Amino acid sequence: MYTVKFIRNYDAGEYVAHSFSVPHYEVYRRSQSSVVTVTLYPNLFGTDGVERHISDNESDYDVCFVENSRGKTIDHIQPTRLPQSAAA
Repeated sequence: MYTVKFIRNYDAGEYVAHSFSVPHYEVYRRSQSSVVTVTLYPNLFGTDGVERHISDNESDYDVCFVENSRGKTIDHIQPTRLPQSAAA
Protein backbone atom coordinates (compact mmCIF):
# COMPACT_ATOMS: atom_id res chain seq x y z
CA MET A 1 0.00 0.00 0.00
CA TYR A 2 1.03 3.57 -0.65
CA THR A 3 0.11 6.69 1.27
CA VAL A 4 -0.46 9.53 -1.17
CA LYS A 5 -0.61 13.00 0.40
CA PHE A 6 -1.76 16.07 -1.53
CA ILE A 7 -1.04 19.56 -0.16
CA ARG A 8 -2.45 22.94 -1.19
CA ASN A 9 -0.82 26.00 0.38
CA TYR A 10 -2.64 29.24 1.09
CA ASP A 11 -1.55 32.65 2.33
CA ALA A 12 -0.25 33.23 5.86
CA GLY A 13 1.06 29.68 6.26
CA GLU A 14 -2.33 28.02 5.96
CA TYR A 15 -2.67 24.79 4.01
CA VAL A 16 -4.91 21.81 3.43
CA ALA A 17 -3.64 18.24 3.17
CA HIS A 18 -5.51 15.18 1.98
CA SER A 19 -4.09 11.67 2.49
CA PHE A 20 -5.16 8.47 0.80
CA SER A 21 -4.03 4.88 1.26
CA VAL A 22 -4.07 3.04 -2.07
CA PRO A 23 -2.54 -0.12 -3.53
CA HIS A 24 -1.97 1.48 -6.94
CA TYR A 25 -1.45 4.99 -8.34
CA GLU A 26 -0.43 6.54 -11.65
CA VAL A 27 1.38 9.79 -12.51
CA TYR A 28 0.76 11.45 -15.88
CA ARG A 29 2.88 14.42 -17.01
CA ARG A 30 1.76 16.23 -20.12
CA SER A 31 4.53 17.48 -22.40
CA GLN A 32 2.97 20.89 -23.15
CA SER A 33 1.32 21.59 -19.80
CA SER A 34 2.50 22.22 -16.26
CA VAL A 35 -0.39 20.13 -14.91
CA VAL A 36 0.50 16.71 -13.48
CA THR A 37 -2.37 14.25 -13.00
CA VAL A 38 -2.17 11.68 -10.21
CA THR A 39 -4.76 8.91 -10.46
CA LEU A 40 -5.57 6.87 -7.35
CA TYR A 41 -6.95 3.35 -7.77
CA PRO A 42 -8.87 1.54 -5.00
CA ASN A 43 -7.55 -1.89 -6.04
CA LEU A 44 -4.73 -3.39 -8.09
CA PHE A 45 -6.76 -4.47 -11.10
CA GLY A 46 -9.38 -1.76 -11.40
CA THR A 47 -9.42 0.86 -14.10
CA ASP A 48 -11.72 3.31 -12.33
CA GLY A 49 -9.55 5.77 -10.49
CA VAL A 50 -9.92 9.20 -8.95
CA GLU A 51 -7.81 11.98 -10.45
CA ARG A 52 -6.13 14.80 -8.55
CA HIS A 53 -4.16 17.58 -10.25
CA ILE A 54 -0.86 19.17 -9.24
CA SER A 55 -0.21 22.58 -10.81
CA ASP A 56 0.25 26.29 -10.21
CA ASN A 57 -3.50 26.81 -10.70
CA GLU A 58 -5.31 28.05 -7.61
CA SER A 59 -7.86 25.22 -7.72
CA ASP A 60 -5.25 22.41 -7.86
CA TYR A 61 -2.82 20.98 -5.33
CA ASP A 62 0.71 22.39 -5.07
CA VAL A 63 2.57 19.19 -4.29
CA CYS A 64 2.09 15.48 -3.71
CA PHE A 65 4.18 13.08 -1.62
CA VAL A 66 4.04 9.30 -1.91
CA GLU A 67 5.17 7.04 0.93
CA ASN A 68 5.70 3.28 0.82
CA SER A 69 4.38 0.88 3.49
CA ARG A 70 7.43 1.60 5.68
CA GLY A 71 6.66 5.34 5.73
CA LYS A 72 9.57 6.30 3.47
CA THR A 73 8.88 9.03 0.91
CA ILE A 74 9.45 7.46 -2.50
CA ASP A 75 8.03 10.18 -4.77
CA HIS A 76 7.73 13.97 -4.60
CA ILE A 77 5.45 15.28 -7.35
CA GLN A 78 5.41 18.95 -8.32
CA PRO A 79 4.05 20.82 -11.34
CA THR A 80 6.10 20.40 -14.49
CA ARG A 81 8.27 23.45 -15.16
CA LEU A 82 7.98 24.29 -18.85
CA PRO A 83 10.73 26.09 -20.79
CA GLN A 84 9.95 29.78 -21.29
CA SER A 85 9.26 29.29 -25.03
CA ALA A 86 6.63 26.58 -24.33
CA ALA A 87 4.94 28.57 -21.56
CA ALA A 88 4.39 31.65 -23.79
